[in-house]
Amino acid sequence: MDPKGLEDVITSILDRGNPRYTTPSGAFLELLREYAKNRKIGEISESCVVYCGTYPEAKRFIADRIPGILVNHYFTILEDLNYEKFIQFSIKTEHWADDIKKTAFSPKHFSNEVASIIQKANNFEQ
Repeated sequence: MDPKGLEDVITSILDRGNPRYTTPSGAFLELLREYAKNRKIGEISESCVVYCGTYPEAKRFIADRIPGILVNHYFTILEDLNYEKFIQFSIKTEHWADDIKKTAFSPKHFSNEVASIIQKANNFEQ
């Protein structure tokens, strides 16, 4: 993680519980959305390690939100993903997001899993 990324995570840690957000982890979730929009997939997982190292009680809550963040802020902007196929893939593949959640705190595996989902979706046949 670069110094700017670490600073951003620390800021979200310090902003935990800010009433501006609907959840105590709102500032951190906003950071993850920004990373997704800017195609910084590795930073998502690296940040999760730091944030949940500080707030381990938030680990499941954060992991459960990452697939939605990717769907809404990353997959929608990728030129190399057929989003229509992705939607069909996600509807027909019941537990498609489970491995994303499981690898969210392992940067090496997380990036590979996201790439795997993109490949599976692009190759999906109904």
